[in-house]
Amino acid sequence: MTGLPNPPSRQLLHNRQIQLACYEREDGLFDVEGHLVDTKPFDLVLSTARRKNAGAPIHDMRLRLTFDDTMTIVDAEGVMDVPAHEFCNGALPSYKALIGIKIGSGWVREALKRIQRADGCTHMSEMFTEIGTTAMQGMYGRANRDQRRNKTIRRKMAPVLENSCFGWRSGGPIATAVNEGKDT
Repeated sequence: MTGLPNPPSRQLLHNRQIQLACYEREDGLFDVEGHLVDTKPFDLVLSTARRKNAGAPIHDMRLRLTFDDTMTIVDAEGVMDVPAHEFCNGALPSYKALIGIKIGSGWVREALKRIQRADGCTHMSEMFTEIGTTAMQGMYGRANRDQRRNKTIRRKMAPVLENSCFGWRSGGPIATAVNEGKDT
């Protein structure tokens, strides 16, 4: 069986699309980008009496984190092409507080400490988990791609990935094999 079982008849209330990508830059740094778009299938009047037509974005925002090969954030940029409210753009400078955080275990907690809810944008901050996972997947893919040239790259990623999930649990087959220099 593939997919979820068919539900009873239902009506769409909200649609959120999140697109994520990780890039290797020519200057030796890396970018991970998140793009979030929220829409409703019906007209909506926001709390500031601003009207949104059915299907028009309520939120259309992007967050880019630039990091080095140690997974440390060296820059953060956000843009709100469509903020729910024009004054929401005032939250964007707070994302510079992410500079210096190392993406890995516990990084989302640290990010949320640095950007308090009233200083940031709930929707942009909600992307942290997915942005972190995308950065990790990007770097793991890079290490896997480069493994034939330099086997130490994959072992370098092991401490970052260890205990990040069931498959990479400490003492589990993947972590053990990589730490012992074996192919998995």
